[in-house]
Amino acid sequence: MNRPLGLAPFAGESRLDCGLVAAGGVAAFAAGYLATALLLGGVGVLDHGGDRAARRLAGAGGSVLCWSYFAVAFTRAKGGPVLNAVAYPVATAVLAPFALRWALFGPDWAGLRERVGFFLFRPDLLLDAAALLVPGAVTFLALLSAWGATLSDAEIDAWQREHLREEFYDAFVEASDLDAE
Repeated sequence: MNRPLGLAPFAGESRLDCGLVAAGGVAAFAAGYLATALLLGGVGVLDHGGDRAARRLAGAGGSVLCWSYFAVAFTRAKGGPVLNAVAYPVATAVLAPFALRWALFGPDWAGLRERVGFFLFRPDLLLDAAALLVPGAVTFLALLSAWGATLSDAEIDAWQREHLREEFYDAFVEASDLDAE
């Protein structure tokens, strides 16, 4: 079974390398999440019955550090172009807070049933999702924009040719080059 083209790793990356990059992103999220919680008054603010605003801020702190890690991994061509930009950080930001809270305070089955059952009817859950995704995504884009601004066109082309798989380069980069002309 072939992996979709966008989810292929950078050239020269193995599955183990991609797994290690993903694990590093989880560690970065956990560090940012727990450090922000400590700044807000201790890890207890993450408890299932704790203040939602403090949990959102901790999630935003974890999100920023996680997406920053994936931005640096992207510049070093570790992981994958779409994996680092979307798949890994979104999965990490969505799943890691629950896993960390459950590891620290035990499972919250009632909260899980409530979230799954009434997701579309609870605007506060959309705020939780935004707090977990938006700050990190903005940070990721800002870091990659700053990195890209330091490179010349020749350096960008050399980086793309060296690190992107030929199929990915042909499908996405050449097509965008033709559109730009």
